[in-house]
Amino acid sequence: MMNSLKTRLLLVPALFLSLPLVLAQAPSGPVSFYFDRATYPVWDFSGPYTFSQKIVGAGGSTMNMVFQLGLTQDLSGSLHGRGTTMVAIGKDVVSANFTASGSVSLGGNSTRVILNVNLAGDGLDLIGGQPRKFTSSLTYNLRVDPNIDNTPSLIAPVTGVPIKGSLQVSGIGSSTIVSGVDPAAFSIALPPGVDGAWACFMNVVSIGERINGTAAIVVDSYASAQNAISSPTTRIMAASVSAKYSQAKNQTQAVLNPLAGSSPMSLQLYFISGAAQPGQMSGKILGQTVKQ
Repeated sequence: MMNSLKTRLLLVPALFLSLPLVLAQAPSGPVSFYFDRATYPVWDFSGPYTFSQKIVGAGGSTMNMVFQLGLTQDLSGSLHGRGTTMVAIGKDVVSANFTASGSVSLGGNSTRVILNVNLAGDGLDLIGGQPRKFTSSLTYNLRVDPNIDNTPSLIAPVTGVPIKGSLQVSGIGSSTIVSGVDPAAFSIALPPGVDGAWACFMNVVSIGERINGTAAIVVDSYASAQNAISSPTTRIMAASVSAKYSQAKNQTQAVLNPLAGSSPMSLQLYFISGAAQPGQMSGKILGQTVKQ
């Protein structure tokens, strides 16, 4: 998606235009750089998901449990979701209320997602031929697939199991939920458009050794049915730029902070003179550590 991100964002207002710039001294004017899944990704996990796992019943028998829900990721990396969904429990399909909460940590292709999901059916739908209430609690322990040749997805952790949970059905009892026959093969596809690609656009003004300006960090995000995958949406985070050029070190240090609110987003960039890309980078974006 990175080429698409570049192409689309070259059409936005001049603040974020990408123009060639040689940093032979303190930079002035537009500066931009890009990363993708092959370099250093940032993930916006907001969007719809389909979860499929096994229920272990009496005598070790298993059946499928499948449901969909939507997640929203805030600037700190926390995940949230609430609403109603349909749940397939074996051959029965029932409605349920759901709540979801979780967190995103680490970064790049080592990004980790912990997610807790609670489902509750009100007993109006049939399970096993009778109207029955049910509840289910699930905890997902997942990581981003580090193989850039695969479709972006969340997969099993390096150690431990990807999912723990249980299902309680009134009049029937409780069952354990597992990832399946091979826990290491468990995966959940990321929403279309979520591919880790992101860009940073800065427009800076140099006065002596001090540099100030504005910036935007732009992350590829979920492409809804109304916005085809060939044209994914983007999440834009505006920031101020405070920078200083050091002639002794022959480099510029730029610090990006959010323009408003108490966002935990921050980014420090170090440009060696003559380079159009930062030689070093550190900070946090959407709860993920960014370090190069």
